Amino acid sequence: MVDGITFLDDFSWDAFNEVTRLKNSVEKYKERLGYLPKEVLADKIYCNRENRAYLKEKGIILKAKPLGRPSKQAL
Repeated sequence: MVDGITFLDDFSWDAFNEVTRLKNSVEKYKERLGYLPKEVLADKIYCNRENRAYLKEKGIILKAKPLGRPSKQAL
């Protein structure tokens, strides 16, 4: 979402795995606006190790739950 406008990059009724859409969405953001986003807010399904590494490589902050079990202090 940019300035209140939401862009729909993909639309399909076919079954797919959403995890593959993160990189494509980030690249389309760059095409539209000319720069990468500073941060990405993502649901749990997008936050696999591959996507986390991709965002880290690009210098993009991922706003999501960390991988692994919560610490005992967090409980």
